[in-house]
Amino acid sequence: MASVLRTLRRLVRSSKTLVGTDLHGNEYYEVSAQGGRRQKRYVKPMGMLKADQYTQDTIPVEWERWLRWLRDDPPLHKELQWGQHRLQQVQKKAREVEETDEMMRKHEANEGLVTISRKVKDIGHASAPAVGLRSPSEEPTSDGKTFEPESWHPVKT
Repeated sequence: MASVLRTLRRLVRSSKTLVGTDLHGNEYYEVSAQGGRRQKRYVKPMGMLKADQYTQDTIPVEWERWLRWLRDDPPLHKELQWGQHRLQQVQKKAREVEETDEMMRKHEANEGLVTISRKVKDIGHASAPAVGLRSPSEEPTSDGKTFEPESWHPVKT
């Protein structure tokens, strides 16, 4: 009975406060501290997203810093707008660099300066026991000049 009363008292005392929203409509809350504990901060996303649907743009960096206690005050709307503008500029410059790099690669390939690399299918990590190994044999398959781990299994006597 005492634990039920304690839980009810805690629910009544705890008050969540809407601290702000971001440009996407996400709401950020702070729950008051109880019993000497630190306040809790959390975000209520605008849409119901699954864990695999979150991207770097879902929660702005400024709010992420506030949620993780890396800043004391919540970010201002002007700060969020500037951050979004800066992100768009960086993405635009990255696209320009990739396009320029691709043009240079094609030009170098046409001039015969470099060869165009072909993508190799990854079949696993080289240290994995099943990669590149033939079935074990009792006879050595190497002449001793090359090293092939686990390629030869002598007969146990």
